[in-house]
Amino acid sequence: MREDAQNFGLQHLSSGHFLRENLKASMQVGDTAKQYLQKGLLVPDHAITRLMVSELETRSTQHCLLDGFPRTLEQVEEEALDRICDLVINLNIPFETLKDLLSRRWIHPSSGSVYNLDFNLPQVLGVDDITGEPLVQQEDDKPEAVAAKLRQLKDAAKPVIELYKSQGVLHQASDWKLDQPDWTGRLRITSKGKIAYIKLEDKVSGELFAQAPVEQYPGIAVETVTDSSRYFVIRIQDGTGRSAFIGIGFTDRGDAFDFNVSLQDHFKWVKQETEISKESQEMDNRPKLDLGFKEGQTIKLSIGNITTKKGDILLDLDSPAPVTTSAPAPVSTSSDLWGDFSTASSSVPNQAPQPSNWVQF
Repeated sequence: MREDAQNFGLQHLSSGHFLRENLKASMQVGDTAKQYLQKGLLVPDHAITRLMVSELETRSTQHCLLDGFPRTLEQVEEEALDRICDLVINLNIPFETLKDLLSRRWIHPSSGSVYNLDFNLPQVLGVDDITGEPLVQQEDDKPEAVAAKLRQLKDAAKPVIELYKSQGVLHQASDWKLDQPDWTGRLRITSKGKIAYIKLEDKVSGELFAQAPVEQYPGIAVETVTDSSRYFVIRIQDGTGRSAFIGIGFTDRGDAFDFNVSLQDHFKWVKQETEISKESQEMDNRPKLDLGFKEGQTIKLSIGNITTKKGDILLDLDSPAPVTTSAPAPVSTSSDLWGDFSTASSSVPNQAPQPSNWVQF
């Protein structure tokens, strides 16, 4: 859950983590919870809500992923979470899998370190890695207690799931008629500026069936379902601005992956373009560097190896130095300038010496 939250830029708030921290610090909520946990009972709604409310208040300007909260209808209504949640995810894990996972948890009481015999084994079985002290299994982590607690949680969660389903913030593909889709066709993703468009078209004629403009991803225009990576909920719109939410699915999991990555790539580009534009505006708003000459300013040039004329004048452009040329020496009128190639002793006839200002090759 923590990694999922980070991928979407969310703060991960786990009710179990905060409860363990309060138990470890012997805070008021922790002491209240301890009395119930020792009896194998669920922590009362008011205690959990109080704990989570204090954490939410310190992050009032942030977007958060709430893990394990709310679990009951009372927790939802007390914190008004029926009105502020944008998306709800229900992890549908088999009962026996959860029971086996939770009942293999062992802890080190004094430090609160948690181990699991399936995926987080201690270096020495039954011993804490840091202190070397023995690990214990809490009463509520034993198989019988875990099974009873899971049944309580499942019963309490049913009305919460139904509430969020009715509000359209919890989607499950298992609720759809997957074997009888209302429409089949092809899907294309195009873009115009910063907006991406999901277009549903007839796979033969190419006629547009519906399209969904996407201005942000992840966002309300495209949402995943809780029980499959091949199904999504998209918000389609017509030319008048009316919108509707429909479920779409891919037969091939690879196509669903490509769909997801295509949207991610587009909005990565949008983010880069926005950052470049912002940097450009910041550059434009900076004071301009004026390299022009101000009135009364002078500049002095010093050019080496030039003899001065007329006092301080380095270059006299009004009186350029005369340019002189010398005519080349006349070429011998010998009938064969290159000599006789028929014999080895043939040589080029002697030529007159060249003037000193010409180079002889």
